[in-house]
Amino acid sequence: MPFTNHTPRPWRRRDGVGARMDIVTDEQYPRYVVGHINASPEDVDFIVRAANCHDDLLEALEGVVQSYERFALVQARLGHGCFEDLPAVKNARAAIAKAWGGREKCH
Repeated sequence: MPFTNHTPRPWRRRDGVGARMDIVTDEQYPRYVVGHINASPEDVDFIVRAANCHDDLLEALEGVVQSYERFALVQARLGHGCFEDLPAVKNARAAIAKAWGGREKCH
């Protein structure tokens, strides 16, 4: 489920005029230009890959954090003490918040 409102993905790189590269989507006909950028093809490909997998990665990371939280809760209920958050879990929560621009996602 997409977490943001933006041009539909997947996006891809299309060579533009001169040094300009276009980021386009084929969701609409004719192709919808998401943006233009003066960058190397490798940099544009990196941006496109990151955008195309952003929602999946964020959803997977949230799932990992939720699984850890459920595990810690079960362990506490079994009397195995209170589990402190691991640094990786704290970092994951910070990354999720950063991906949302410092706010919680709306469901």
